[in-house]
Amino acid sequence: MKKLLVAVCVVGCAVASAFGWTVVKVSDAYQAKDESTGLVLNISVLSSTDHTIKFSNVRENPNSVTVLDFTGAFIEEDGTEWTLTQIGGSACAGGTAPIKSILTEVRLPETLEQIQGMAFMNCTNLTKVMPFLPASVKEIQNQAFYGSPVGGDLRLSNANLTTIGQNCFNCESGTVRGNLRSIDFTGSGVTEIGAYAFMNATNLT
Repeated sequence: MKKLLVAVCVVGCAVASAFGWTVVKVSDAYQAKDESTGLVLNISVLSSTDHTIKFSNVRENPNSVTVLDFTGAFIEEDGTEWTLTQIGGSACAGGTAPIKSILTEVRLPETLEQIQGMAFMNCTNLTKVMPFLPASVKEIQNQAFYGSPVGGDLRLSNANLTTIGQNCFNCESGTVRGNLRSIDFTGSGVTEIGAYAFMNATNLT
């Protein structure tokens, strides 16, 4: 019985640590680290009053993590909790450890409001974004998922979403061209869809 209890505790602790980010300030910049994987993000402060932040890029990825999970809490050592509201432009292509070529899955928080231009552009193995989309998202900017195989049956039934940028889901060539099958705008607040947003989606019916 004692062995069983210890095993349960270890599993519980491992799962819990995988869903949290430790925020630290280094000089004038902020970083967030997942202690369970060693993944370190560069983050930018949007509002020091509201404690909102943006994911800028990946700083360190020593274990070649392929899943970006933003659903955990971002907490500073003094207990200050930060809220992720933006994914920065070209976020997965920049930084000292670009994750573009190996990223397979992204888990988005219910606090996210904006996915900036080229955020996940040419992430050629990115097939899963959960959820798609959080109800809080208001804008997906130009080329946010350009050349990435995010597809299947997209649900854009989001009353807060107003803008889908140019070339947002444009899939130029290869297997990604036929990955997008359908788009559901039921209940959506979208008022603007940019040029070529779904270009080359050959199986979009």
